Amino acid sequence: MSSSPLVHRNAQLHARQLLPRSWRCHPPAIHRASTPQQPSLPPQRDPWLVPILDSISVLSRRGCLFEAFYAYSWLRRRSPLPHPVLHPVSSLLACSTELRAELEGRQLHGHLISLGFQDSPPVVSRLVSFYAGCGAFDDAEAVAEGSVTGDSFNWNLLISAYVRAGFYWHALLAYEGMGRRGVSADNFTHSSVLKACGEMLEMGLGRGVHARVEKCSLERDLFVQNSLVSLYAKCGELATAEKLFVEMPDRDIVSWNALMAGYVANGMWEDAYKFLERMRVQGMELNTVTWNTIIRGNLQMSNYVGALQLVSQMKKNGSVLDSVTVAVGLIACSLSKAEELLNRMPIEPTAGMWASLVWGCQVHRNAEIGMRAAAKLLEMKTASLWNYLLVANVYASAGCWAEVFEPIGFQRHTVCFVVLLRVCAKLHLCFLLLR
Repeated sequence: MSSSPLVHRNAQLHARQLLPRSWRCHPPAIHRASTPQQPSLPPQRDPWLVPILDSISVLSRRGCLFEAFYAYSWLRRRSPLPHPVLHPVSSLLACSTELRAELEGRQLHGHLISLGFQDSPPVVSRLVSFYAGCGAFDDAEAVAEGSVTGDSFNWNLLISAYVRAGFYWHALLAYEGMGRRGVSADNFTHSSVLKACGEMLEMGLGRGVHARVEKCSLERDLFVQNSLVSLYAKCGELATAEKLFVEMPDRDIVSWNALMAGYVANGMWEDAYKFLERMRVQGMELNTVTWNTIIRGNLQMSNYVGALQLVSQMKKNGSVLDSVTVAVGLIACSLSKAEELLNRMPIEPTAGMWASLVWGCQVHRNAEIGMRAAAKLLEMKTASLWNYLLVANVYASAGCWAEVFEPIGFQRHTVCFVVLLRVCAKLHLCFLLLR
């Protein structure tokens, strides 16, 4: 791994101290106490060590990256004695991953390289998660390829990240690269790869993975079985999916939902409803995924009344309404009822829920409800550019140009917005540079 371009780039970043602007007055300066020696525990006469390590961990979990970095810098400067770094740096990397602070994470990578810990198994796992979380998949794959452990854990992190991001072909290529390097795939690997095949409707590739699963004697694993049922169901081979489902020694709600989604995806509405009743008879506790699947099926049939009835039934059963369910309800009902639904929800509506209503008002040109929903969305103080674009479009379509340029909360964000405005039946491009 030491010869890869990734290492050289991170080493240069570390040496040049590329810090955010807000850190220049009080830089973390983690480079000052860097030492190539293996760190060891300090003597017991250092009573400050445990509290400062706990502080770094707590600050990282709370998302206070600057404060956690500063505490780690203080730890590195406090004494010439070497100190344990893997635990605090792992906490800092986890925080950087959560905040998608790519520059700070790369600096930590460079710091670990200077200490000689870049090949430590816990560090490699954190780095793969960090780069994948920031969308730097090439770097994540380079770290996984350079791992000296030879186990599948880091590759599983990479492949599952590819699948979550929708890069299904990349997941399959990583799976093949994993085999070329002699790393044995486990149940989690095959589960992610089967999901990628199902999302691409690649039945041929899926059968090849299924054959490998049987060769590895993993066909009895619950994760793998659920993925196989989902694969065959999505690709339209319901008979095979049902056969696998019946032969499963153990089933969970994921198993039932996989076959239910297959019925809905292939337009087998009667089978889907019968299967739903079968789930209830057998005492299965329906979760949000189950409800969303059958509700979306009603929308595909343009059965809006049935979709709303299912949303109401879902609420009566005590299931939590998520943003997908509410968005479905907004599509199915009128704008006024949608606004009432959000205002009377037992949980606090999310920004995505209000954004769905704003978008619906923009489509149907209902400025009155749209402006009320936009005000609610602005109260959320969301940092999503798309939400601000929706709000600005609603105000502009109503002719409220003052609200477009100075809406509540907009002045807190110095960013250039591109707002698409329909004026006099023409599409105009307006760049708003907000103070």
